[in-house]
Amino acid sequence: AEYPDPEAALRDKLAPILSGRYEPDAKCADGSFCGIKTQTYWQAQKTLEEKPAHVFMQEKSLFVRNFDDKAIEAAFDRVYRIPFNTNDDSCFKFFQTGQAVDKLAPGDTAFVHRGSQWLFDIEVNWDCETPNYQIQANLAWQQEFYQKIAGMVANSGSFQNFADPSLRNGEWQKSYYGNNYSRLQRIKRDLDPGNFLQYEQS
Repeated sequence: AEYPDPEAALRDKLAPILSGRYEPDAKCADGSFCGIKTQTYWQAQKTLEEKPAHVFMQEKSLFVRNFDDKAIEAAFDRVYRIPFNTNDDSCFKFFQTGQAVDKLAPGDTAFVHRGSQWLFDIEVNWDCETPNYQIQANLAWQQEFYQKIAGMVANSGSFQNFADPSLRNGEWQKSYYGNNYSRLQRIKRDLDPGNFLQYEQS
């Protein structure tokens, strides 16, 4: 995750949560650095480059206006409760929003998500070798994790680029597009009257 303040401030903020449970500068399983360090923007982009796509994945995201110490502790608590370590990683991530993102109003563009500080994302990955009972248990863990955090923080919808197939019809429209949805439908009808560009949540 990105953090805009000095490294010392981040370490101080995370100390009560990480103390005794995680070494913040430990090595990852593959021997790479796995902890907290200061980087330039482009160095951080390189660090965040993802490996080739997993075979299967599901994400659930929330645009969050505040994320206090209790919510952070709850998030780490949920991580330690994941039912199964499948052949691919499961994780949660933060993406910083706000600032320049909030210079426009929700109705100025198709992107309605203004007024947040973070995009919070929970990701579950699996492959063809993962037993179905493990997949279902981890997806249930993801849903409970999502609901727990959603109940603790002020939030405003989900990121449409992290498509969430568990959002039902009627939910994803509001969660992705808010009050912009009806305008986007009109544009869609004008530009794609034959519905050539379509999938389950389009």
